[in-house]
Amino acid sequence: MDELPDTHAVASILLRYLVQVGQPRSAAEAYRALAEQFGLARATRNMRMPNQAEPHWNNRVRTAMNSLVKKGYAERSVRDEWTATKAGRERVMWLDKVNNSVKINI
Repeated sequence: MDELPDTHAVASILLRYLVQVGQPRSAAEAYRALAEQFGLARATRNMRMPNQAEPHWNNRVRTAMNSLVKKGYAERSVRDEWTATKAGRERVMWLDKVNNSVKINI
């Protein structure tokens, strides 16, 4: 079974995903898009956390989102749709200049 990427890697790709789509996305859409980006097998996506019904992958992505929100790079709407903030968009632009980054496939 595949290993899950660490929270920092997930947060980085999640922010880039939110910036590139340019409009609010549901948590479920983010879980799926990021799992595809990381090439996670279905079994890995559906692995449960010990003593919990929630997939570990969903928890990892939500933890990454919480980190982005705390840093001011992303926000959640009332309907729990996720979006990048202006600071998040500026962060991705800065990282692109510094790292000469490649776009993700969404």
